[in-house]
Amino acid sequence: MRSSHCLLGQLPAPAFQQWLPHIRERGLAKGQKLQAQGSVAREFQVIKIGFVLAIRRGGDGVQRPVALFGNGHALGSPGWLQQPSAMHFEALGPGRICCVDIATITRRGLVDAAFVRALATSYTCNNALLAEWAHIVRIPGVLRQLAATLMQLAALQSSLLVRLPSQGALAGQAHEQA
Repeated sequence: MRSSHCLLGQLPAPAFQQWLPHIRERGLAKGQKLQAQGSVAREFQVIKIGFVLAIRRGGDGVQRPVALFGNGHALGSPGWLQQPSAMHFEALGPGRICCVDIATITRRGLVDAAFVRALATSYTCNNALLAEWAHIVRIPGVLRQLAATLMQLAALQSSLLVRLPSQGALAGQAHEQA
């Protein structure tokens, strides 16, 4: 199903029809690794349902969570430019993801100006999301941070009824940040 909050769903109808045979949808399992920091993605992925945790290994060699991505967010964008991923991505629970093979789409000449505009818009949204998570961890007071986190989760889900990742997933991330 074509969705307006998905980068692929925003393509003009004729372009989307050309991409459609190459879009695969698959399930996500809790803890599933989607991409590794430092590797070039061969697949472009768009989250359809669920949460994906973005993790970054810093100069100290320690992996730390940096953001949650939700419905409609794109992963693997640097792969279009043969650039390595700046983050590691892992599913926080069950969900669905749409995928396209970057080499196939490139070989078929389907990367056009409309796609590049949508990709640039996606980058802008992802950068804003990363900035928001960076802001949240700097808000003074745990209750204020919790309120801002819940508001961010509601925005990621486009709903005021917030579905939380599992307690184990959240506890594991809180432990890693401590």
